[in-house]
Amino acid sequence: STLSRHTGTEYPEIMPETKLPFIQDIVDAGTSYAERNDDDFFLMLTNADICLNKYFFTDLSRELARSKRKALSINRKVLQQSGFNVSSSLNDGKSTPHSAAMKLWQQAHDYIDKGKYTTHGGYDCFIMHASVVRSLNFGKQFVGFPFWGTNIDFALHIMADGYKNVKSKGTSRGTYHVGNDGNWSTSNTSNRVDVMEWKKFSKEELQYLAWCPIVGFPPKERITLQNAINCGKWFRPASNDKSPMVPA
Repeated sequence: STLSRHTGTEYPEIMPETKLPFIQDIVDAGTSYAERNDDDFFLMLTNADICLNKYFFTDLSRELARSKRKALSINRKVLQQSGFNVSSSLNDGKSTPHSAAMKLWQQAHDYIDKGKYTTHGGYDCFIMHASVVRSLNFGKQFVGFPFWGTNIDFALHIMADGYKNVKSKGTSRGTYHVGNDGNWSTSNTSNRVDVMEWKKFSKEELQYLAWCPIVGFPPKERITLQNAINCGKWFRPASNDKSPMVPA
């Protein structure tokens, strides 16, 4: 389904041209679709550019059935983009988009089978049981900027029975990504904080930063700062008039 809101509509003063979805809206759309068939389901939340190894769903089904876990997250492998000839696969005049994608998929698995990959420290693939999904409200955190995956990881440690993070490195299975897109790690988590960006927020809004687990990485610019404030609202302890979005 088409989502009715995004960061451009909710924060036009920060990112008017950027249309990033909110996590809760994605989860609601997936839940709505799943509930058409069954109330007992697992929902997978991941980035659009995360690729699955060929045995992913077989392995996942076996692991969930064996362990009785209510949630898992999977850290991806990173394949160097320089080894892929994407343009030739798409523009050879013979391949359809599907066949070109299959060529790249096979090339990726050849790299994985030869161990030509590195690890990645972030969180970008979550599998959650319906009972966990229904117990969470992700507030106004949006994807595309840090540290939404880390925040969900923290929450699942609290909320989901048997939650486990699985490392893709060291196995031919799991998930992978072509290229390392963590360029934000050298800028947004810098010790240099742009004070002028912080002054664009009220003191009341900035107070929520104290409740966000990523407070050790002061956001440098406005977009990441907004997501960190939304994170703090998510983890804020209960008060007399409001309940936390992540129950303790």
